[in-house]
Amino acid sequence: MCGIVGVFHYDRSEPVSSELLVRLGETLQHRGPDDAGVWVNTERTVGFAHRRLSIVDLSPDGHQPMTSANGSLVLTFNGEIYNHLDWRPKLERRGHRFHSRSDTEVILHLYQEYGVECVEHLDGMFAFALWDQDAGRLLLARDRLGIKPLYYVLRPGMLLFASEIKALLAHPEVASELDREALGYYLALKTVPAPRTLFAGIRKLQAGSILIGGRDGSFRTRSFWDVVSPSRPVDPALDEQAAAATIRKLLTEAVAKRLMADVPLGAFLSGGLDSSAIVALMATLQSQPINTFSVGIENIPEENELEYARLVAQRFATNHQEVIIGQNDVIEYLPDLVYQQDEPLADPVCVPLFYLARLARASGIKVVLAGEGSDEQFLGYDTRIHFLRRFQRLWRPLLALPAGMRRRMHELAATVHRATGLGRRCERILGKAARGDALFLGSQAFDGDTLERLFGDGAPKELGEASRAVADTCRPLLAAWPAADIASRVIYIDLKIRIAELLLMRIDKVTMSLGLEARVPFLDHRLAEYLMTVPMQLKLKGWNAKYLLKRAMADLLPPVILERPKKAFAAPVGAWLRNGLSSFARDVIFQSGLRKLGLFRYAAVEQMLEEHCSGQRNHDTRLWNLMNLSAWYDRFFGQN
Repeated sequence: MCGIVGVFHYDRSEPVSSELLVRLGETLQHRGPDDAGVWVNTERTVGFAHRRLSIVDLSPDGHQPMTSANGSLVLTFNGEIYNHLDWRPKLERRGHRFHSRSDTEVILHLYQEYGVECVEHLDGMFAFALWDQDAGRLLLARDRLGIKPLYYVLRPGMLLFASEIKALLAHPEVASELDREALGYYLALKTVPAPRTLFAGIRKLQAGSILIGGRDGSFRTRSFWDVVSPSRPVDPALDEQAAAATIRKLLTEAVAKRLMADVPLGAFLSGGLDSSAIVALMATLQSQPINTFSVGIENIPEENELEYARLVAQRFATNHQEVIIGQNDVIEYLPDLVYQQDEPLADPVCVPLFYLARLARASGIKVVLAGEGSDEQFLGYDTRIHFLRRFQRLWRPLLALPAGMRRRMHELAATVHRATGLGRRCERILGKAARGDALFLGSQAFDGDTLERLFGDGAPKELGEASRAVADTCRPLLAAWPAADIASRVIYIDLKIRIAELLLMRIDKVTMSLGLEARVPFLDHRLAEYLMTVPMQLKLKGWNAKYLLKRAMADLLPPVILERPKKAFAAPVGAWLRNGLSSFARDVIFQSGLRKLGLFRYAAVEQMLEEHCSGQRNHDTRLWNLMNLSAWYDRFFGQN
């Protein structure tokens, strides 16, 4: 795991500066504290900088940027390739000779065999840049699920890329500028879906995609993988026992792959089903005790799962450690959090995640396994189950009506609302049905009504609409599966937006800020592909969340872990705001330089704070969204 940055002057007379590359690379030192390297080609048109976190092959042989034996290929790579040992003998039989034990070198040899299609043969998490001197070609790649980030900027005559936005902003030609269209996506979805970011002109490569650039200034991106395929349809006749057995097999293999390391590793353990399943499988795959880490909440017992984490730790005889946090830790961490995130991620889990990761790193651990991606794929969230139930009972019959009838129903509801002020929710629902809008928008902060409160009549015209972003996201799904059911759509949207651009970015940025690598077995691409083919009636048998995962793990985990109600790994921002954090939140939001842009109605924000603190309404997600946005704006744009 590492930090990468590079510059490609495809149509410029000035040479790429090694000194500038060193400065850009230094912004990523936290991602790679073990080693650093810089490379510039002889024409000085391309240059890479690399920061290394040594995980596999700790020797100097793994130094990057790495050059092929003939000097024609150069690679800077962030991630882990889990099948690199499988490829070595195959490549050696074809005449390739290796000079290190690193997985990095395998990518170079695979490129020599398969060109840009080499990405299709990689099993792992990765973001990399490869320069092909003979072809005059730059290849950027991001792994299938988007576990590793990769950002880029195109300027006249130049492409600039990096693992984090802060490295791009360190370039003298890249300035901080707010993307107001992306702001609409952030407010609604808690994150900005790729390829946009909250910085105007800065893009992120989409999950499962490559970018190819040439000396002639041609640049194109394309997808090399998707979780759905016409050749892998949903199997309505799938047997329950066979499905549970396959899930157990694939998850076991996913955990086994992620134990590949030449350094100490451990696991985050919340006491929930997902992290407990990972720890249980780790215990079956290795003989030495597992290092596990848990976080608890101070003075709010109902928010703690420590007793369940301790039960699992005791059952599998782990070396277990805990850390307790409170609302003062939010105050202490928020300024660093928004810097580490690059762009705000409106998920308060980042706070306990940081203190959990810091505990692991201070204990000598460099690699942890975590449970991200399970709830979304196994339909473990109550919000998703409630939506699917509403769809079956309400939306499906409504959408079965003729389009003209749906439009007339909406017109009637709108007339009633205008005349009486009542029935706003009904009018919105019927409006969606009449227009054919996306019904599921994923994890929302501000919806239509609360956005209206926030902006009043002054919403910027260029503000992006979440429904449009979600519709764009769903196009590949509908191209592969035109008759995709609603459960497939929900999971697909979560995979592409919530997982790729919120959950995975939060765990990457927070753990890598401490030089800690996080691995996510539930997002193994083979497991993800299989789960998409499992029909909803098996995933949610009897509306039982995570039914198949529970069945798959029934022989390893105690009933109390399998059967207890879902409790999300979260930070109790709502309770904290009612117990003293509100004054800090008010200062962060109301004293921010963001206020001078005149975007929001701050009287409405004040009302949200009052409603929340008095218990009238729960605005914790929206207030955290605005706190992150305001603190981020001040960190990257200043308060003036």
